[in-house]
Amino acid sequence: MPEEVGYTYSEGMIMARDGHCRPFDHNASGTIPGSGVAVVLLKPLTSAIKDQDNILGVISGYATNNDGDRKTGYTAPSLIGQSECVVNAHRMANISPKDIDYIECHGTATRLGDPIEVQALKEAFDHQRSDSDVLSTTHLGAIKANIGHTDAASGTVGVIKIVQMLQHQVMPGQANYSKANSELNLPDTCFEISPQNTPWEPTKAKHRVAGVSSFGIGGTNAHVVIEDFAAQPKTNTEKSDESRSEQTAPKIIPISAKSRSSLESYRASLLNYVENNIDKPGLT
Repeated sequence: MPEEVGYTYSEGMIMARDGHCRPFDHNASGTIPGSGVAVVLLKPLTSAIKDQDNILGVISGYATNNDGDRKTGYTAPSLIGQSECVVNAHRMANISPKDIDYIECHGTATRLGDPIEVQALKEAFDHQRSDSDVLSTTHLGAIKANIGHTDAASGTVGVIKIVQMLQHQVMPGQANYSKANSELNLPDTCFEISPQNTPWEPTKAKHRVAGVSSFGIGGTNAHVVIEDFAAQPKTNTEKSDESRSEQTAPKIIPISAKSRSSLESYRASLLNYVENNIDKPGLT
């Protein structure tokens, strides 16, 4: 930083005409380059719980695919490939579209890319829902409006954004957005894009769930599902197992004395007592 490469706008390519990335907006004309490095610490949930880690969110499902052979061109997105990727991630997470509050989109703000991404999400949601399902509103957002396209880091940046949203209990308003691109056909979907912050507080009735999409220009698609971490209360069996484990675990017995010789004598006497009384309760 700063980004010194610059770019030349070319009609029909991915860079913005006016130097601003406006995902979903009626004035969207493309993305802008950005620079960044993103790092997250991943750990199996069971291990994190056991180690009493500070768990910020749980990745409950993910999927990747490549639809390069189904695209009309190298830079053209594929509706089918994106939709399949989202559906597979939802299946792994065992969630229904009605459970999803927010999706961090790839959101490059290109005239072709945004409508295809929203249509792919719509088809993924429609594919999974049953006739009785009433879909609640799912908010869409894209951080590229804030920091540009960070290339290989952009997917992980989206993951970090969702985790921060869970922590701060808010869905941030979409930057550089005033009126929807009519080609998104939002009235025919359950999706909403808002320029204003929306509270996202946890409730007992509903788990907070979000998705993150990242699509490579060559055809690689990725989607992850991120949920709240809710510590489950221990069952009676688990409590019994812990109690037995505590009873059989090694114990530390501090001893002290005024001199090294006295300490060794005291230690030998204690060891002799334990060895001669090993079968008694409390000394197993």
